[in-house]
Amino acid sequence: MTGEEPAGVVVVTGGASGIGRATARRFAADGYAVAVLDRVEASLDADRTEGVTAFVCDVSDRSSVEAVVDRIVATLGTPTVLVNSAGIYRPAPALEITDADFDELFAVNVRGTFLTCQVVARVMAENGGGAIVNVSSVAASESTPENVAYSATKGAVSSLTRGLAVSLAPHGIRVNAVAPGPIATPMGRAATNDPEYERRMLGRVLARRFATPDDVAVAIRFLADAEASYITGHVLPVDGGILANR
Repeated sequence: MTGEEPAGVVVVTGGASGIGRATARRFAADGYAVAVLDRVEASLDADRTEGVTAFVCDVSDRSSVEAVVDRIVATLGTPTVLVNSAGIYRPAPALEITDADFDELFAVNVRGTFLTCQVVARVMAENGGGAIVNVSSVAASESTPENVAYSATKGAVSSLTRGLAVSLAPHGIRVNAVAPGPIATPMGRAATNDPEYERRMLGRVLARRFATPDDVAVAIRFLADAEASYITGHVLPVDGGILANR
């Protein structure tokens, strides 16, 4: 970025890798000041992009989120866009998943999404509104033997997105989500760690390839843009047609 005023301030959770990193880079390239949040400091240090400022934050902890948002407002300005990309995956059959893994999945994927939405939306509401894009998954609509808990969290994110869209509309805040299908990220590969299952999944993808993080970042960028001002409460599949090809 140059000394020019930024196009806006974007907060991206889980921005140190995968979809979050691709999204942060896309907004930065478009002239936005981007705040990347992640709980792993080493990952944040590994990727330094012009226009991107890194903050360590545990999205499942309210005090951590509130402190970081205060710092973002003080250093970059009022957020105009929030992208909730932070998420974890803990594969296990329903009869074997531990309480700890189940609770952590919901703490990060659901509680973390809600807390960040609430804290950032309060600031947006006082400053003319904004746009929120959450990252759900096609797993919200269909499951596998090993991702029953993960699927439940993404179903919650999709439902939360629609509810927040209704609740925050009077404050000038749009809320949408993307629902990626099979994707070539470390977490995405972990979700398809069975070669036979991966082969069958790819056979259903009409695009005949797994998504890249940039494929999803493009959709997030669109939903956050003012040109999408009439779109809210929508969960957009970015799945190469997999849900259509059941």
